[in-house]
Amino acid sequence: MKKLTKTLLKFNFNGLDMTKVKKIEFAFSQAVNAPAKKIAVYPSSDTVGLGDNIIGVIWLPAETKLFKADSSFYADTRITMNNVEYQPETEIIKLEMKPTLFEEVST
Repeated sequence: MKKLTKTLLKFNFNGLDMTKVKKIEFAFSQAVNAPAKKIAVYPSSDTVGLGDNIIGVIWLPAETKLFKADSSFYADTRITMNNVEYQPETEIIKLEMKPTLFEEVST
């Protein structure tokens, strides 16, 4: 992911019956044990369903500034199913925030 860009970060939930999903929460932090700096929930205006079990999380340029450039950051998900008490197990994903040569334009 590149800083200061509007980005759609895609997550593929292979094998998950999306018709049975109540919500999916996405938490992004600079380190595994650090507080989340960005949280998005599907369905909401922060996310978009792209079909074939793919959910896109919308990132605005200001949100990318919350994370260090040339550094790793982490994404975790929590899935809540309709009418089911358990939550499917998910993994923490390591991502990279890349710098940009463009400077932020002030208005």
